[in-house]
Amino acid sequence: MLKGFFSKFRGAERRKFERYIVNELNPVFFAPDAPSEAQVINISLGGLCLHYSGDRGAMGKSFEMDLTAGDGFQLGRVTVKTLSDRQIKRFSERTEKVRRLGGRFVDMSNLQRLRLEAFLNSYQNKFKRETAGP
Repeated sequence: MLKGFFSKFRGAERRKFERYIVNELNPVFFAPDAPSEAQVINISLGGLCLHYSGDRGAMGKSFEMDLTAGDGFQLGRVTVKTLSDRQIKRFSERTEKVRRLGGRFVDMSNLQRLRLEAFLNSYQNKFKRETAGP
């Protein structure tokens, strides 16, 4: 536990995989009580962070989901283990709570990993082209 604590001060990266901010991914949940609204905040080959509306524990200790994008990308059904789940804000005009969930992909197949890696690489290259300018 202290090892991770001190590495923050030394500037060491504690994450195994690079994270990507990808606005084009849509989460699809396989549970009847899944949140009606959710947004992927960032993703890596190891897991993801998302915002959703709902109460604490709505996603459980683990849950199944898929990720899709407008370009035809589909990850396929994958299990996510919840690592953190906390309320981040409450809108005065809305009754829903917004929560931030961090999760790790569990039992992702080699094919799913390759799909996700290819999608992230293409997204990264697209982002580089858009920001490079003329």
